[in-house]
Amino acid sequence: MKKILSLTSKDFLSGITEFPYTTSNGFWSLANNFNPFSRVGTIQPTTAVTSLSSGTIVDLIQNFVPNASDLYGIGGGGHFYKIATFYTGTPVVTDLRSGTLICDSLTPTSLPANGLEIFRTKKGTGNKLYYWSGSTTSSGFIGEWDLSSTYPTGWNDKKFTITNPYSESSIYPTLRINDEIFYGSKYVVSEIYDNSTSADPVHLENILDLPKDHTITSLETDGYYLIISAIIDNANESRIYFWDYKNELDSWTISYSIKDNINKLKNVGGVIYAVGNGGLYAFNSGTAPTKIRTDIKNSNNALYNIIEKYNDSLIVASTGGVKTYGKVLPNLTTGVFNPLTTVAKAIIMPPYITGNPSRLFFSSGTVSLDYLNLLATPTATEYREMTLQSAVIDLGNSYKIGRVDVVFVTPLASGQNADTQIILLGGYGGGTEGLDTITFQYPSYTNYGGVRKCKLTPVSTSGDMITDTVRLQVTTSTGGVGTNAIKRIDIYGEETE
Repeated sequence: MKKILSLTSKDFLSGITEFPYTTSNGFWSLANNFNPFSRVGTIQPTTAVTSLSSGTIVDLIQNFVPNASDLYGIGGGGHFYKIATFYTGTPVVTDLRSGTLICDSLTPTSLPANGLEIFRTKKGTGNKLYYWSGSTTSSGFIGEWDLSSTYPTGWNDKKFTITNPYSESSIYPTLRINDEIFYGSKYVVSEIYDNSTSADPVHLENILDLPKDHTITSLETDGYYLIISAIIDNANESRIYFWDYKNELDSWTISYSIKDNINKLKNVGGVIYAVGNGGLYAFNSGTAPTKIRTDIKNSNNALYNIIEKYNDSLIVASTGGVKTYGKVLPNLTTGVFNPLTTVAKAIIMPPYITGNPSRLFFSSGTVSLDYLNLLATPTATEYREMTLQSAVIDLGNSYKIGRVDVVFVTPLASGQNADTQIILLGGYGGGTEGLDTITFQYPSYTNYGGVRKCKLTPVSTSGDMITDTVRLQVTTSTGGVGTNAIKRIDIYGEETE
């Protein structure tokens, strides 16, 4: 038998293709719970997630904001949470108001919104946290909490009133740029800013008006413009506006249309990405939006923070789980990965902090709060079940498949007896799809000893496995190989033509 195909890090890191019959824009057609950020260039499952719910979390967190070593989250039912020491060690969750809801103090009945920012004026004495709440019948509010105080001291749920207009759906997207916090309220942009003379910030409404059939869903900046996404009522269409906020122009400078409901924007390396109900779009001030993926999307409303940045990648709470788009490392190719199949509502990737810069926090279900360390190496007991399937690989000729070699990063050690299953699917060329399959022996310490290369022999076959195309499947379900990982997979066979 001769080696007919060698699969390496170049293949593993090319990501997920949207077209399962070609590997032109990604090697994998399915890559559930495969983490490309840990041991870059290898195949290994995502490590297990850690739950922080434990009875303290009683409503669904809609948004987060970090401050020093603490993380804060606002729940949809009115609870306000602190996650202490979120970047290292074991995070500790507390309900900052001991169960007293933000909306309990507001009249008329209000609902917590998605706005959450930390700010300090030049004349102020310490950081303040500002939080937005909305009403279905009347004014919205911006609350203020002095981070140095304990409830009820230092809390003011009605620091500022939002009057014209208020958002009936409690969608108040916010963005802090230096000494200003911009926020959207239905079809207008307003702000809180530091006037440099008073300890309290100044609240200024209606600094920019959009058409009245708009609802602003997200704010971002490219360093020059304030970028605004807004959904047009009953139109399945969104508009993107670029506004010169530094010169406070009376109107926007640039406008683009997207035939989709856009929920969130994020700037990564000067490219603005927009996540909508129907896909992921990319654009900037000089280039109109283009849909670049259909498998990264989110149909939740704009109440939730669904998009974050990690190095040169987007992290998106998408349908099908948490997905990434971009480069795992700066010099690598752009790809899509699905490191977590849990369908998240809101996510936060806190900024780099020495000690542990890679924890992704996410809310899901109705009351759950969990985190995942993207740089952690899974162990035999702390991992997620991984399922990989490649796109169809054209072998260039017909072969009778006979052996697969799996090369690990380090020699297998005692106890590394994972059920890492290697399966090849053939018959895609001229026959019925998936007609032939061949399942190989587990590449484990028990079967092969302390080696790096396991020469896998078939344990079951279906058909003669003579094919000119092949698909690779790799699954782990009850063990994993501990801290080891697959570095290369070689396929051997005999040419039949």
